[in-house]
Amino acid sequence: MVVKPTIEELEQRIHELEQVEAAGKINEAKLRKSEERYRLITDNMSDSIWAMNPDLQFTYLSPSTERLYGYSLVEWETLDWSAFVPPDYLNKVVSLFNDICNRDHPSSETAAIPVFKKDGEEMWIEFTATSVFDENNRLTSIVGVSRDITERKNSEEAIGKRESYLSAIIENQPGLVWLKDTESRFLAVNKSFAESCGVDNPDSLVGKSDWDVWPDELADKYRLDDLEVMNKKVSVMVEEPIQDSGVRKWFETFKTPVIDENGTVIGTTGYARDITERKRVEDALRKSEAKFRELADMLPQIVFEADINGNLTFANQNAYDTFGYTREELQAGLNISQMITLEERDQVKERLQKILNSSSNRRTVEYKALRKDGGTFPVVVYTTVIIRDGKPAGFRGIMVDITDRKKAEMEQKTLQEQLAQSQKMESIGRLAGGIAHDFNNMLSVIIGNVEVAQFKAEESNFLQEELVEIKKAAFRSSDLIRQLLGFARKQAVDLRVLNLNDVISMMLRMLKRLIGEDIDLVWQPGDDLWYVKVDTSQMDQIFTNLLVNARDAIGSYGEVTIETQNVTIDPEYATHNQGFTSGEFVMFAVSDTGCGMEKESIAKIFEPFYTTKPQGVGTGLGLSTVYGIVRQNGGFINVYSEVNKGTTFKIYLPRNRELETVTTGVSSSNQLEAGTETILLVEDEESILRIGKKILDNLGYTVVVATKPSIALQKAQDHDGKIDLLITDVMMPEMNGRDLAEKIIELHPGLQILYMSGYTANVIAHNGVLDNGMHFMQKPFTREQLAEQVHNALNH
Repeated sequence: MVVKPTIEELEQRIHELEQVEAAGKINEAKLRKSEERYRLITDNMSDSIWAMNPDLQFTYLSPSTERLYGYSLVEWETLDWSAFVPPDYLNKVVSLFNDICNRDHPSSETAAIPVFKKDGEEMWIEFTATSVFDENNRLTSIVGVSRDITERKNSEEAIGKRESYLSAIIENQPGLVWLKDTESRFLAVNKSFAESCGVDNPDSLVGKSDWDVWPDELADKYRLDDLEVMNKKVSVMVEEPIQDSGVRKWFETFKTPVIDENGTVIGTTGYARDITERKRVEDALRKSEAKFRELADMLPQIVFEADINGNLTFANQNAYDTFGYTREELQAGLNISQMITLEERDQVKERLQKILNSSSNRRTVEYKALRKDGGTFPVVVYTTVIIRDGKPAGFRGIMVDITDRKKAEMEQKTLQEQLAQSQKMESIGRLAGGIAHDFNNMLSVIIGNVEVAQFKAEESNFLQEELVEIKKAAFRSSDLIRQLLGFARKQAVDLRVLNLNDVISMMLRMLKRLIGEDIDLVWQPGDDLWYVKVDTSQMDQIFTNLLVNARDAIGSYGEVTIETQNVTIDPEYATHNQGFTSGEFVMFAVSDTGCGMEKESIAKIFEPFYTTKPQGVGTGLGLSTVYGIVRQNGGFINVYSEVNKGTTFKIYLPRNRELETVTTGVSSSNQLEAGTETILLVEDEESILRIGKKILDNLGYTVVVATKPSIALQKAQDHDGKIDLLITDVMMPEMNGRDLAEKIIELHPGLQILYMSGYTANVIAHNGVLDNGMHFMQKPFTREQLAEQVHNALNH
């Protein structure tokens, strides 16, 4: 019996069918979306995705296949395998696919083969092929992915070649090469290492440790080295001696940790080479260099080497001692130009360049060297060019300090000038004395006959007036002869021990009338003046001539200053200053603010009949008479003058002790004030500059010297430390001392100033250069005077 479904059952069945149909449509939509997603992925992959049937015919090729091989998808439909697979690999590929097809279960195979693109370019691909079976376990297809591995293949080949080359290099290294694990067991060694261990086959050492190869002492040391390298993860290099068959050898060893990609130390590697010969050469070179340096340091000259740019590469000990630099400063690349004065630096550089360009590479150069403290000294340098590879590479030379030679030359020149001057004045004196003697005899005859004639003509008064004029002329001539005799030092004198302050004080009124009311006469007597032994009439002559000379130089309004002072002149100063004599003297100076003189006139003013006055004015015997009297009394004269700035005559007469009480005690030279301050000394007369620096150096001061204001300004600007005192001449080229002091004070605030000049302080003040209260020192100065003045200025 057939049971018919009820209406409710039918409706329920229809509803179920509708739900199934709706679910099927949803699944179809999902399937389409999934297929579309996978298609987008495969179409845009760089790898080629493909499928073949069991007959090895392509049933699907992704679009990337076209990009990879260059063949279009249409071309692939009829493309034969031999078109893109090389003959050597074709059978291998076909066999691989047939083998997959013959299996009764799904399987995969991966292979790498070279292929040809459509344009003929070779390309390496790596493909994976997988067999696909249906639910009845029948092979339906082979699917796969092909990837371009050309770049990887080339890298692998390059790595392989590199490893092969490295292996060959390591194996043929003359040095010892090894690789050890963390337990110091050998993983690999080269042939040289094996031979050093007495083994022919390097592989026989693999797995062995240092204790199997070396004595325990060495093995323990090597293990400690390995641990240090591995623990610190750093490379080390050591030079160590090793006893090899009883022979001591030196090895240079490099040890490096081996670290994997995770940063873990997995062992050590090392390289050692025999440096015994190098050590021998280095030791020999070291001994040679030490011997050379010892010899060079023993030389009194300066030995040096410099590169092509003038940077010092070697200098002996005398160089450090002479220039004041440390060995470290010279080795840091000190340039030769820093050891040459600014004035000569460019000139010396030019001469050295000429040496480089010259066919003859040996030259002698003379210049002024510059010490670190600013001091200078003359040198002569014997240089030769260092040639390397046929090209100039630098200089090598010997530098000789020629200060003593220059000093000797200057002393010789000074002595020659003094001798020539003395001989000239002596000759003139003998001539003048001879003439005066004969002329006096003739004047005696003339005066005697005139007096007889006057007596005979007295009653008639005939020619009386004419005879009087003749007699006056004769007496004037007699005065002229007296002056000549004074110059010739042949006057009869009445010597007395006296104090010049007393003599001058008694003469002041007469001297004031002599120079006139328009000229001020300033008298500055020195304290505790020493005694001298002179003729008072000669002193009258000296002051009369000097005051008349000062009056004529001033002309109208001005000032004349007379002052006295005790002076001690040391032998060294006398040596360097022409005309001076060492000893104790009483100095009296006559200074005027007149027209002054140039150097040419100063050199001749004591010659008889020489005058700068107009013709018919003066005889030219006044100063020559003064000169003769001073020399006759064992003294000397110093003249300081500049055009339009005035003149100072300083006369030095020997001290006489006849009326002094003899005392004992410590010499003042042993009580000189010393110090450690830095002093800038500026003086255009090099002889005064040298003696001043020497005195100050001996007193412990640091002295920087300059011969003119521009150099002084430059050195003040370049000086790193403090300059405590400026000692400067008042009258100099370029600018006077006061202007220079104002400029340097701007660079070194708090600087003290000590002025010096051959003029007296009154004359300098009259010219508006010095103000009251300024420290001033007259030239010439003694050691004691300089020490005292410097001490006073620094402690002001």
